[in-house]
Amino acid sequence: MGEIKIRKGIFPAKTKLIFSFQNTFINPLFFKQMPFFLARVFQIPREKVVEKSFKWDVTSPKENSFIGRWVCVEEGVIPGVNLIYDVRVKGSAGKSDGRGSIGFAVKSEIETEISYSSFIEKYLKIFYFRAFYLKKMEGAKEIGRIKVSRLENALKEIFGGEKK
Repeated sequence: MGEIKIRKGIFPAKTKLIFSFQNTFINPLFFKQMPFFLARVFQIPREKVVEKSFKWDVTSPKENSFIGRWVCVEEGVIPGVNLIYDVRVKGSAGKSDGRGSIGFAVKSEIETEISYSSFIEKYLKIFYFRAFYLKKMEGAKEIGRIKVSRLENALKEIFGGEKK
């Protein structure tokens, strides 16, 4: 009869983690391999990583600017709970040496789907969710935090050390 979707952020309200790296070599082929990189870091199948957009701006005479977005969905962390990672990138690279700045913004959320077939079942499931399921979701949040931390470490390894 119906379905209710509840979305909550893993980090405090509307928080995006931002990782930026300055004066680093930026290989354009990295972005072509980004879905495979994200699938490996988040330990999810490659099919669950979707490139929403990626664009280059090559009109500037000194540097190439770029912007991109990928969405990763990890299903079934807990039955009925999905983790969603929204990874955005923005930066620029010099045309002559390929060095530039790059910034990653990561937003992660937990999505819960509650299906019901009758009016009474709807309210019983909402009661169950509020009374018992929220504690289980804390475990899913912790898994999400660990995986975002793993992404940060992988990006530091590729783009050179210190997070700015």
